[in-house]
Amino acid sequence: MHALRGVTSSVMACALIMVALAITSLHTSIGGLSCAVSNAAFGGTAEYAALWFKSARMGQNFYGYVTAMAVLTFVVAWKMPDPQKSGMPA
Repeated sequence: MHALRGVTSSVMACALIMVALAITSLHTSIGGLSCAVSNAAFGGTAEYAALWFKSARMGQNFYGYVTAMAVLTFVVAWKMPDPQKSGMPA
């Protein structure tokens, strides 16, 4: 991003930033689907669960929900096979 230092045009600065974002998106797209699904399933439901617990006057149970999701995530990560040991492609 050293090229941004000497840019005086906002259009050129925007174009350089877009190129940098495009390069970054190529690198980060590898884990896109799995990351999106896990965020939607666990992170995406946290707000709704918090509001539901609050409306049901059981706000303290939200901490149990968060703990259960953390434990579930840990178990799934622990049971997940290591691609290097099982011969699965990474």
